[in-house]
Amino acid sequence: MTRATVYAQFSTRDDLREAVFDQLAESGGLMQIPRAFVEPDPVEGLRILVEIFCGFYTAHRATLCWRH
Repeated sequence: MTRATVYAQFSTRDDLREAVFDQLAESGGLMQIPRAFVEPDPVEGLRILVEIFCGFYTAHRATLCWRH
């Protein structure tokens, strides 16, 4: 894939970055966060958040730990 192909799809770097973050959030389970906030038991809500973020980190560890 070339830069031209990427920029044909995304007009700015911010558009590309937003699309990548949205995809990571969706595939890593972060879209489930509202479930934790509607949980009436705060301890269970916290458990749900920890589960979601641990799952996200596990799913995207290589991406999150990447250094340039």
